[in-house]
Amino acid sequence: MKRAIKDPKLWVICSLIAVGASFGIGGSMGAIGMAAGLLGTAFNMFALWLIIRLLGNAMADKPQARFGAFVTVVMFLIKLPVLILLGFAMRNLGPTALNHFLIGLGLVYFALVGWSQSQD
Repeated sequence: MKRAIKDPKLWVICSLIAVGASFGIGGSMGAIGMAAGLLGTAFNMFALWLIIRLLGNAMADKPQARFGAFVTVVMFLIKLPVLILLGFAMRNLGPTALNHFLIGLGLVYFALVGWSQSQD
């Protein structure tokens, strides 16, 4: 089971299943909301992971690429506004899109908990 959780293909398949299920339940607005929730939160987690890695490398006195460090810091600073803007956009699309957006957001956090428990 731990091996399967670490496989990126599983995450892509589960995301596609979640978007398909949202389409079946909420139509196109549900699918748009779920996709926005999954992608927005995945961006959030990716930016957080990059900044933690950047800080870890800085503490180990490893050389840093200036442009890469700049992009990482910018991604980290815009991750919360991106989620907020996506939330507002889903709210404007209607309650179905907003509900599925929030479910997608929760799914990514639950998946992160599962992934962390699978680490050795």
